[in-house]
Amino acid sequence: MSRVLGLLAGGDLSLAELERWARGADALYAADSAGLRLVELGFRPTLVGDFDSWPDPPAHLRCLRVPDQNSSDADKMLALAATDGHARLALMGLEGDDPGHVLGTLHSVARAGYPVDLIYRRFAGRLVRGGEEIALDIPAGRKLSLLPLAECRGVYLAGTQWPLAGATLSPDGHGSLSNQVTGPVRVTMESGLAHLSWSREGDAPWTSYESN
Repeated sequence: MSRVLGLLAGGDLSLAELERWARGADALYAADSAGLRLVELGFRPTLVGDFDSWPDPPAHLRCLRVPDQNSSDADKMLALAATDGHARLALMGLEGDDPGHVLGTLHSVARAGYPVDLIYRRFAGRLVRGGEEIALDIPAGRKLSLLPLAECRGVYLAGTQWPLAGATLSPDGHGSLSNQVTGPVRVTMESGLAHLSWSREGDAPWTSYESN
């Protein structure tokens, strides 16, 4: 499967780390002015967005201007990657000064309909949906959290210090915060939507933990 990198405007990762990820990618996408960082590093990403913060992107780059204000730049970028035939994407630049943008991005990922790997400064993550099974080979001792974004029923979490079996999680109830990995991790749930994250410090770019 191709390595596809999507970049948002959160300036949470250093240029050096962004360059390492970009050099290992088969395709690069950037939302609006986020593309400036990749262009400065000498890359030629596909640009997409309403370009309200970058009205004159370079003419030599593939640029899709979508003025629709009812969708975010993250929505536009994830939709374009899917239209281009990509079935999975690693998303960077999620963290910034506006918590609304972070939550909005998670909503965009939930709507995307295909797997999106969330690359934070110190963590990696995925959204887990009802009926989905995720298996991860994460080194023992890493921190892991599973937090519900909606009510989640029939939740199973294995390979952690505090496992779950048939649990119900909800935003105003219980979740699994700062758990610890003890072996191969497996997550399933009958229904709902949850955010799974684990510490990735020291890992090389494009390290894949997924075993299924």
